[in-house]
Amino acid sequence: MRALYFLQIDRMITKMQGHLIWLFIMIAVILSFAQKNPYWGSLYMVFGSMILSSTPFTMNPANTYGFLLMLPATVKDRVFGRFLYGLSLLLLTLFFGGLGTVLVCIVNHIELSSMILIFYIGVAATALIMLSIQYTIFYLVGELKSQQVMGLIRMIPGFLLFILGSIAMDIIQEESNSNLVFSFLTWINNHLFECVLLVFLIAVLIFLAGIFISVKIQKKRDFG
Repeated sequence: MRALYFLQIDRMITKMQGHLIWLFIMIAVILSFAQKNPYWGSLYMVFGSMILSSTPFTMNPANTYGFLLMLPATVKDRVFGRFLYGLSLLLLTLFFGGLGTVLVCIVNHIELSSMILIFYIGVAATALIMLSIQYTIFYLVGELKSQQVMGLIRMIPGFLLFILGSIAMDIIQEESNSNLVFSFLTWINNHLFECVLLVFLIAVLIFLAGIFISVKIQKKRDFG
């Protein structure tokens, strides 16, 4: 698949910034063990991937765009490769986030409950949806001269995810203080497979829709 070549190109042009993801992973592990909190790791790691995954859009694409157009590939290949780049960073942080969560639970003798799984799946699905929307917006606005606007598009989804994740974490940890929240979480727990499948399908559909819309936008920009 030619889209994989563009995934590799994005990795090469963001090689220096890509190393920062390991810094986020290290900090997340330290925070998780320091606070004995199984939720922090995955949330902070995904927060990092949300910010760094937009790097290819902000690295002066004018220097590489002409080269990319010369490659034997379609607009769909280029756009799909860019989305795969973001997805690869997200999956990397989700893997280490899940691994860190399990280790924190084992070391601190915390039960690896279904509530932790629900939180983890919620973070993963929300991150994929926000990543898809963010990438689509980047393709929609094109190359902006305003670094402030580009910075906002880059930072807002990550911080929004972090805020929503923190609120969800507090709600889950204090579930016993609210009968409504407890009943809702219990219902999700009793229908966990169906909820996971539904959330997964919604996230994937939005991801594919983001690719489709971005391809249409880029084709119109390239060919008028």
